[in-house]
Amino acid sequence: IILIMADDLGIGDISPTNPGCKIKTPHLQRMANEGLTFTDAHSTSSVCTPTRYGLLTGRYNWRSRLARGVLSGTSNHLIPADRPTLGHLMRKAGYHTSMIGKWHLGWDWNKPDGQLEVRVKDVDGFMRGLRVAKLQGVGKKGQETLARLGIETCGDFQQLSKVEAAEKLGRWGLELYDRCRGNDDREVSVSRSRKSLSKERTFRENIDDIDWLMNVLRKLRSEVEEAVKHKSSQEIKSRVVKLKFEDFTQTTAEKAGKQMDELAYRELLSLAWSRREGKSVRLLGVGVKFEGEEHQLDLL
Repeated sequence: IILIMADDLGIGDISPTNPGCKIKTPHLQRMANEGLTFTDAHSTSSVCTPTRYGLLTGRYNWRSRLARGVLSGTSNHLIPADRPTLGHLMRKAGYHTSMIGKWHLGWDWNKPDGQLEVRVKDVDGFMRGLRVAKLQGVGKKGQETLARLGIETCGDFQQLSKVEAAEKLGRWGLELYDRCRGNDDREVSVSRSRKSLSKERTFRENIDDIDWLMNVLRKLRSEVEEAVKHKSSQEIKSRVVKLKFEDFTQTTAEKAGKQMDELAYRELLSLAWSRREGKSVRLLGVGVKFEGEEHQLDLL
């Protein structure tokens, strides 16, 4: 799902809503021809920030602290962390989300050239307030483990001695002991090996026909095979097929092997299909995983 918000764009500015417009927009016209066009829409405001706020939260902008006007580039964030947004809704439904372009809803960290600069003299204060969830290697399970110990920020973790960190969390605790103080002596790598490669197809309508899926699988397998030839010199470890169902749950079938033969993928699709519990399929994914060392931090 791609949601594009354009500032200062009127209903007469593009050809789908104004055939006589002076600016040619063939790609938007094609999207309109192949889809639906809605022409009765309303904004809570005529300027940037409040319009974005309303779109992402589903609330009138004047319910926020900004009843009118716009924020500057370094203003405090307008949407509270606990306020559900369109992004939260999509993630709950199983989507990965990202945002590209103009944010204009406040940013608490000054960012020269798009990066946050923390000077050496400011490291201690910055790290004390930083949430441990921001540290590389601290995922959802790790956050839950730390939360049970009453640790939410790096400052909380700094209350542990090195011995306590090791006793409670093992090797991972020793790594976090340094990271929570801003110390990380790992070598910076400018490249990394690809772990997997896949192709996916999301369907306009939910599918209940495995034979139809087999035909799609054949095309996706060929696309993956071609991509592997041109994009990776790594050795294949296993073949993978993923199905996502109408309720956004999903299942993955995987089989070790280096050959991308169609029979293996058909067997994997049949296995995944057997787990659907009567549900229709909305997405089919086909891919491979590559050989390589896998490292997982100890949580002990």
